[in-house]
Amino acid sequence: MRSIIVGSFMTLGVLVTFGQSMRAEVQQLSGKEIYLLSEPDISYEIVASVKTSPKLTSILTRGIYNEHVNDKATQFVNKSIRKLNKKSIEFDALVYNDGKTINAVKFKERSNGLATVKKINGISVFILADPVQDYVVRKQVRNGINIVPFLTYGWINNSIEKDVSKYIKKANKAEEVDAILYQSGRKASLIALN
Repeated sequence: MRSIIVGSFMTLGVLVTFGQSMRAEVQQLSGKEIYLLSEPDISYEIVASVKTSPKLTSILTRGIYNEHVNDKATQFVNKSIRKLNKKSIEFDALVYNDGKTINAVKFKERSNGLATVKKINGISVFILADPVQDYVVRKQVRNGINIVPFLTYGWINNSIEKDVSKYIKKANKAEEVDAILYQSGRKASLIALN
C-alpha cells in the first residue's frame, strides 16, 4: 500500500515538475543507469538515499579548484554505489533531481533506459543522457567561475543543478534553443530538436 501511495505522488510530481519535457536515453556509470535531472519512464521505488559530502580537492585548494558537472556526478555516483554496496542494498539505478541527495531505486518492471528530462527555466537539460529525437547544435557555451566554493574555502560546493543553471542562463539568451546537452568538461551544447 505504501509503495502505491509513493508511486502515485511520484507520478503526480513528474507531471507537475516535468510537464512537456523531452525524452532521453540515459547513460550508465559502474553498470548502473544514472538519471541526472531526469525521471525514469517506468515506475520504481526508492530503496535508499545518499547525501554528498564536502569535496576534498576543493577544500585542499581552498575552493579554487572545483569539479565540472561530469566529474562531480561521477564522484557522487561512485561514492553512492560504494556506500550502498557496503550496506548490501540492492538497486537498479540512481536518480538525482536536485540538492545534494541521490536516490537508489529498484524498478518495478524491466528498464528500457529511457527518461523524461527536467526543464529548468523552460530549457530541457540532458546530462549524461542523449536526446531520443534528432537535434542540431546551435552553439557551444562554457561554464563560469564558481564563487561559493571560493568564498567558503571549498567547504560548500554547488549542487549539480546549481552548476547547470549557469548554462541555462546562456541558453535563455540564445535564439532557437530547446535544450542543453552536457556530456563532459566545462562546455555544453545548446541544441534545437528537429
